[in-house]
Amino acid sequence: MPIVLSYTTNVGPDEYDEVVDRLRYHDELPEGLIMHTAAVTDTGELRVIDIWESREHHDRFLAIRGCPTLLEVAGEQRVAQDAEVLELHSLVRP
Repeated sequence: MPIVLSYTTNVGPDEYDEVVDRLRYHDELPEGLIMHTAAVTDTGELRVIDIWESREHHDRFLAIRGCPTLLEVAGEQRVAQDAEVLELHSLVRP
């Protein structure tokens, strides 16, 4: 079942860009990722909304690639965040 993950992180845009570069996110799309977005809030934090084919795909990506890279760039205090996870009801693509 596809899921929508939504969270705000205190990682700033520069750190986010470095994480994405190290992950080669655009060149090596994670298995199961349908869509990834990141927007800067008024307070300089990043709001992330992802769509994954399943929770298992997301969790596997975090364990193998995401969290280790984020820890290297931003440190442990920046990793913890509460994500809202919802089952995808509808997705429209051009």
